[in-house]
Amino acid sequence: MAQFNVLTPLRHNGRSYCPGAVVEMTQQQAAALLRVAAIGETTVLQNGQSSPKNNKPNVDDDLITAINKLDSGDGSLWMKDGRPRTESLAALLGRRVSADERDKSWQQWQKENSQ
Repeated sequence: MAQFNVLTPLRHNGRSYCPGAVVEMTQQQAAALLRVAAIGETTVLQNGQSSPKNNKPNVDDDLITAINKLDSGDGSLWMKDGRPRTESLAALLGRRVSADERDKSWQQWQKENSQ
């Protein structure tokens, strides 16, 4: 069994986990959760404790990753002007996303994807 950092609220084997908790599961069980960023890999310290590989994830990077995961063909995830809905991003990230956060990340995403 491997240990993973919980990034979004998670239910596994009948137990609930909050973001920041550590959950044990097989690599096979973890594969799909890693793909959708519900869990992240951990680093095992010398004292045997686990810690997240990224102790403080960059919000903009998380939002850009979430934007990349949105289905561009699903109109319900996007606003009429082409920006992603804050609700769509919040559902992926498991936390509230403000319009300001979304707009800053959307501008960065557009810069990165216009080349």
